[in-house]
Order: sequence, then structure tokens, then C-alpha cells
Amino acid sequence: MASSFSDAEIVAFAQRWDPYGGPAPSEVFLHFGCPVNVYQDRLQAALDSVVDEDHARRDRMLEYARRPHVVDETLWTLQ
Repeated sequence: MASSFSDAEIVAFAQRWDPYGGPAPSEVFLHFGCPVNVYQDRLQAALDSVVDEDHARRDRMLEYARRPHVVDETLWTLQ
């Protein structure tokens, strides 16, 4: 993930996707240009520095950040 994304931008993206259970790995890649596990690490760290008054939403975002995602690597190879 490009380091040009601030913690606030990372958390805002997660907040937009919260009603849907968090972003799909493909959405993370399209928006940030990184694998979902890299985004999850950044999100988890960002949640320590960005205040979210909605504690239930913050808990859901932390759960998303800790959730294992399986990405089919064959989808990302050229045929």
C-alpha cells in the first residue's frame, strides 16, 4: 500500500464499507493497490490513532481487520 494514504483515509474507507461487512479484497486492491492482508494490518494500526465515536462500528472494523481472507491468486495471473 502506498504510504500516501493517511490513517484517516484508511478508516474512512472501512467506515463506508462497514454496512456491508467490510470491503471485498478486490475493492481494497482497486482503491489502495495492495493485498487485503496489507490493508488489514494498516487498518488495525489506524484504528488506534483515529477516533470513532461509534464503538460498535469500531469493534466491527477491528473484527474485519483480524478476519482471515483467502484470495485466489490465479485470478491475478495473466493467461
